[in-house]
Amino acid sequence: MYAKYKDKGLNVIAVNTQDSASAIQKFRKELKLTMPLLLGSASPVSVPKQYGIIVTPTSYVLDKNGKVVAQIIGYDEEGIKKALARLGVGEPPVRTHE
Repeated sequence: MYAKYKDKGLNVIAVNTQDSASAIQKFRKELKLTMPLLLGSASPVSVPKQYGIIVTPTSYVLDKNGKVVAQIIGYDEEGIKKALARLGVGEPPVRTHE
C-alpha cells in the first residue's frame, strides 16, 4: 500500500516494539518493505507510549496536519483503505455482495 500511494501523499512509518533488529530486518527483506521502520523503546517518549499502543499491530491514520483520523487495532487492510479513502488517498475498498 505504501509503495502504491506514497506519490499521492501517503506516508507510513512502521514501529516494532518486540523483535530484535536482526529479526525485523529479515522480515522486512522477506516482505520487501520499503517504508521507514522505527524500533520501539522503553523511553518515556517512545511512540507506543505516546499513542497508548497495547495491542500490535495497531495502525493510525493521520491527516496532513498530523491529526489522528482513525485507529485500527489488529491487521485490517480494508479499515485502513476506508480511512485513507476518506482523506482522498487511494480508492475506497470494493464491496462484494454475498
